[in-house]
Amino acid sequence: MNLFCLFGSHKWTGCECCNCGKQRDEEHDWSRDCRECWRCHKTRDQEHTWDGCKCPKCRKWRDADHDFSKNCGECAKCGIQSRRSHVFKDGYCAVCGIVDNRTLLDEAHKKAIQWWESDSSASARRRGYAICDGLDCGRHILPGEGYLRGGILKDIMGLDSSPEIVCEKCVGR
Repeated sequence: MNLFCLFGSHKWTGCECCNCGKQRDEEHDWSRDCRECWRCHKTRDQEHTWDGCKCPKCRKWRDADHDFSKNCGECAKCGIQSRRSHVFKDGYCAVCGIVDNRTLLDEAHKKAIQWWESDSSASARRRGYAICDGLDCGRHILPGEGYLRGGILKDIMGLDSSPEIVCEKCVGR
């Protein structure tokens, strides 16, 4: 035991003396749990202030009142996975509106195959490959591969522009 502590001159860190370990009923640390002090484990009767499944004060969570409005499969507050599944229609979930990337990628790949067979790809067919239109990419896309997406001007400003053929890495950008 520290000599200062014998004379009552403790060095307090919150509710505990860092020299001798003595505890006092002041300055508890409730930041990690609204009901239990992090340092001395003293409990109190105060309830959590729940915002759905999470307590904003101590960031603890409970398995109730999850927010699946933005994604049927994952809670927006705590990230827990749901047992519910999406109801996809035309590439979008009818419940939460999330995009079914597999359906959209399949459509983009089908359009790319049609592009390879059209007159628009004549120079690429002569060359034996297309060059990816993704920003700063330039990868070679072999015939029958790639994905077709609307032009970047259509994506950004809603203007009509020629479609772009992109590689697998650029399709999600």
